[in-house]
Formats: sequence, structure tokens, C-alpha cells
Amino acid sequence: MHATTEIEHESNFCVWRVNGRADLEALQASYLERFDLPGWWPGIRNLSILTDTRLDLLSPGEAEKLMRFMAIAAAKHGVGDGFFAAVACADPESRTLLSYWDRRAPAGLSGENRTFGDEKTARTWLASQD
Repeated sequence: MHATTEIEHESNFCVWRVNGRADLEALQASYLERFDLPGWWPGIRNLSILTDTRLDLLSPGEAEKLMRFMAIAAAKHGVGDGFFAAVACADPESRTLLSYWDRRAPAGLSGENRTFGDEKTARTWLASQD
């Protein structure tokens, strides 16, 4: 898995690009990087862009652990209930998994999450959120 995270100051987005085989430990470590980036703050909007990422290799238990980990990490860094996150993922099977995981999100991960088939649509929706 290869992942990068950057803050786009002009859009107020934290952009997390992930590609390749996704495993729990690598996703967790990569997710944490955002909190140390210059310009990160709790009200930033999160955009995840998944390219050729095999989410189906995560077990349902690992997916739930990842969601819980993300919720706890975000809360520790001041992210409240009103956050916005968009995921751009062209793979239909992975999008289905993402939608399922969103519906099973643990308590504390109660912001607005949406999954889109392309980056442009994800960015447009995310930019429209107040």
C-alpha cells in the first residue's frame, strides 16, 4: 500500500490518497499522519481518494477496528460530530463495502460521510458543505 496525506489550504481539505493492497496496520498509521501536518485543524474537511485499493482484503472485524480507531483518533484531536468526509473510489465493489461500513460506523463517528465514484464529484460535494 502507498499512501500520502496533504493539506490543501485553498480548499480546506485534508486529502488522503491510498492505493494498493490496504491492510489494517498500514491504514491506521497513515491515517494518523494528518494530525501532525502543518495546517491541520479539527474543522478541516476530509477527502480520501482510493485508487486500486483492495478493501475486500480487510475482514469485517478489521473494517470495524479501523472505523473505531479513526473515530477515537479524530476525537482525541478535537474533531467533533459535525465533520465532513468524502471518499472517491472508482471500484464498485469497494464503494459497496465503504457504504456498508458507513452504515455500521461505531458511536462517535457521526459526522457526514459520503462515498463517490470519482474525485471531482467528491470534491464538489465536500466543498458545498458548511
